[in-house]
Amino acid sequence: IPIVYVFALLLTIPIFPFYFFCLRLLTSKIHWNSLQIAAAIAAWIVLQRCYGLTPLGTIASDVPFYGPLPFLQIVSVTNFAVLAGCIIGLNYSIALYLIEKSKRALIWPLMFMSILAGIYIWGANRSVEKSDRTISMALVQDNLPVNGLWRIDHPLYIRKKYRDLALQAAKQKPDLIVFPLYSFPEDILRQPQFFLGLAKETGSYILVPSQIPRVEGQTVVKSGFMNMAILYSPEGKIAGEYQAIQEPPFASSKQVKEYTSQDYKVMESPLGKLGILLCYEDSVSFVTREAVKAGAEVLIALSNPGFFTTTHMPYYHLMQDQLRAIESGRELVRVSANGYSAHIDSRGRIIEKSKLATEQILYVKAGKITGTTCTQKNPHLLFYLAIFSVIGIFIINLCKKTR
Repeated sequence: IPIVYVFALLLTIPIFPFYFFCLRLLTSKIHWNSLQIAAAIAAWIVLQRCYGLTPLGTIASDVPFYGPLPFLQIVSVTNFAVLAGCIIGLNYSIALYLIEKSKRALIWPLMFMSILAGIYIWGANRSVEKSDRTISMALVQDNLPVNGLWRIDHPLYIRKKYRDLALQAAKQKPDLIVFPLYSFPEDILRQPQFFLGLAKETGSYILVPSQIPRVEGQTVVKSGFMNMAILYSPEGKIAGEYQAIQEPPFASSKQVKEYTSQDYKVMESPLGKLGILLCYEDSVSFVTREAVKAGAEVLIALSNPGFFTTTHMPYYHLMQDQLRAIESGRELVRVSANGYSAHIDSRGRIIEKSKLATEQILYVKAGKITGTTCTQKNPHLLFYLAIFSVIGIFIINLCKKTR
């Protein structure tokens, strides 16, 4: 599987040469610094948007621009591309200044440095809503092997491990015990007895994500699967269900139909409205926006990058969860089978984090927050502005060629 990770990285490398090729075409006949800088910013935003529509769209194209948290606060009011655009504009304007070496050209890098400084100062002092309404959670990082053959050969061990960890977590009397995304050996939707009994035994709600066979009585290999999270109550009932709406990268149309639901549905429960982000769903912002629109008070990200613990993928995934918390204005808890698991506040600060590739239980209290942010109200405004900017640049170029 790490080979897949390397392959995905290799596929992203041509993006940058392609970006500079497009930029060269846009600016070859432009002699105005302002238009060249605008073209550099607009081209990146358009390319990023197009890249998001490809099978690789769940891989963060903004990774090169991640930085200190005060900078990242900008995603609470607009798309992340604003920060990326400012950094590109600064670099491009510095290059123009080094070429021209004139005082007039120095205005642009000074302007972008001022903008970035303003973003940093605003982000460092940004206030966020806090809530006294909390959910106490036990985040279970089981560190079980992710190998499919191992899971098939060790069903009794997996059940025992789940029970042992649930009983250990219950000693702190949490409202909710959260397990990571993992293929449990049973159909936990149609055969829920194990977790219903465990919820009654612990006296806590238990949230379990797993792959559910599409057809009752068949395996996920034969019938395909639905990626679902199921909430079990201490009263011995299923208290909530959620099915993923975001497909994994490179999924076929048949797989997408099997894997996903059509519309986002918040998990309504006696604990509050839970916004579930399942598997790859915390890698893209639109699922988070849908969760907040549906009234989610706290976000729970359930993914399993266990195959990639020898790469930087778990770290990138954690950073993406920080972005999801900031842009949604919600606290987020992340639960991963092999790490990282974490509690992140609505400013994207990591309050608590597990170690990678260890068995661990994190006890957290996540605040329940309501309301919306500008990002949810108008997520595509920046893209439309970029489109019109590129069209304008092309028109100016055409006019210059016809003279």
